[in-house]
Amino acid sequence: MKYECDLYLAIPIIAASSLIACADKPGEAHSSGGQGFTEAFFDLHTVEDMLGKEKCEVLRFYNVRRASDDTDGTVLMIAATGDHGKDLYEYWQRSTWYRRYDKLDGDRALITRRAKAGAEEGIGWVKAAGDSSYATNFSAPDVRELLRIDGCNGIRLVPERHGEDWSMRMTAVTIEEGRATELDPPEGDWICTQPCPSFCGTGAYYIHRR
Repeated sequence: MKYECDLYLAIPIIAASSLIACADKPGEAHSSGGQGFTEAFFDLHTVEDMLGKEKCEVLRFYNVRRASDDTDGTVLMIAATGDHGKDLYEYWQRSTWYRRYDKLDGDRALITRRAKAGAEEGIGWVKAAGDSSYATNFSAPDVRELLRIDGCNGIRLVPERHGEDWSMRMTAVTIEEGRATELDPPEGDWICTQPCPSFCGTGAYYIHRR
């Protein structure tokens, strides 16, 4: 099943039940609700760059806000050592900084690199608004499997309930002309089944738990 959207309008190609919503028109504010964000995209270059970090076993995603009044929210991505391992972040190596999704542009997903302090600030805005703050992990092999789908040049993340917890679902997309078309996934359930804070291992390894 495929869906197409641009920065301001989601248009269903097959069914109206599942839309890829993109950025709202300037001046329009919609509450993200308890899930803390609406959606986020990362293009192939950014994802492969993170997967290429030494010791990367998973990609970790945190829901954040770009500013205190950013009700749509977004997501940070970083490489990590394992499902409940450490974020592979070094202040002195900017290539390891957190990547925050901002918007689609052409065939790219524009991102902002954030140092840990900036990442924690975005998480703080989520908590101050009363929204849920959580993190999800997707194994490097699973992400690479999605990237091998014909036509894939990026990934999309959306919030989804898993039991009592908020989690994230990942899908492969084609990004072009500021639009994202969702691609049919391989067999399996592409949702993180152990989101933190319910499953955190050593909680101190997650910046939203400090």
